[in-house]
Amino acid sequence: SYNFRHRFTEETVDQVFRWILEEVAEAGYLSPKAVFIDGTHIKANANTKKQVKVQIPAASRHYARELMEEVNADRQAHGKKPFDD
Repeated sequence: SYNFRHRFTEETVDQVFRWILEEVAEAGYLSPKAVFIDGTHIKANANTKKQVKVQIPAASRHYARELMEEVNADRQAHGKKPFDD
């Protein structure tokens, strides 16, 4: 937003981002074992009445299923209820 861009400098945002990464690393949630990069370009569509059918590649569905299984296993290990798919 306009307010955010003029209130904080790029250096301030960079420092906050580094601080968050350090906190995450100290808490043990950051691991260099796997790196995931999402370069998906998504076109905005604010029309709620228009429906567009999109075919999702099988690899994406497989990854999403594996990710949900890992998330649910972690939630159960912490005594939380698993998410519904």
